[in-house]
Amino acid sequence: MKKFKAALAALTAVLTIGAAAFWSASAEETYDMDDVAQALREAVVPESQIQAIMNAYSYCEKDENGVYFGDDYFLYSDLVAMIEMLGSEGVNQAIEENLESGLAAYEQLMSTATTTTATTTGSGSDSSTTATTTTTAKTFAQMTMDEKIAYLYSLPEDERKTFMDNLSIAEKKSILLQMDADSKMEILDYLSQLMKELGFQLSVDDIQDNQIDLSVRDPEGNIIDQSSMGVVVEDTGWNLTGWFALASALVLASMGGIAYVMYRSGKDPEEEQNG
Repeated sequence: MKKFKAALAALTAVLTIGAAAFWSASAEETYDMDDVAQALREAVVPESQIQAIMNAYSYCEKDENGVYFGDDYFLYSDLVAMIEMLGSEGVNQAIEENLESGLAAYEQLMSTATTTTATTTGSGSDSSTTATTTTTAKTFAQMTMDEKIAYLYSLPEDERKTFMDNLSIAEKKSILLQMDADSKMEILDYLSQLMKELGFQLSVDDIQDNQIDLSVRDPEGNIIDQSSMGVVVEDTGWNLTGWFALASALVLASMGGIAYVMYRSGKDPEEEQNG
């Protein structure tokens, strides 16, 4: 009996050590630049910016676990975790809040009104009424926002939550396209924070003729990516038209309204004041 207990204790110890080693290896899952790029895509960062970041990192010293960039060393695992965290708090949260707000409004509408579409044929005792059902071959990404909300509302609550938690990148982009201007400005702020954590700076360089120009700069201030409205819309599925008025106001406030207007007209503020 003692020998059996001793053998059992030894086996338990071996299994414990083996399990610890297994979980340690699992916890130390290896990541590389491809994982970083994919995390950025899941966070719906524009593809042009992703490629610019990957290109900047490619010229830096690196090892199997991370990359040296500027004055910092970034572990690939930390980059992925940070992107996923900000993605959850940024784009994904904004999308979820947007859908939940739409669902709440739709539910209230459905509770106060019922719409019935029917076709009646014949007359008298020979008459018959047939409900008209419209089917669509649209994917979720192709639906309008109203259609998206109606579709989600038709799902059982548990299925709805699962569906919203597992939106594809294309589906997320389609929702971003249909968000209002205020929600899109929140996304722009999120992107700016994300770029800062990655070692870059996202800035609005110019706004004129209904076009917004964005730049991504490295730690030395060198521009590594520039995107105008057309490129941003193509890469992200976002419609930036609603941003222009607010973004213009922010630029004017940050630069000093009068000084900026004088700069745009080619005049010096002091000269204008003296004149």
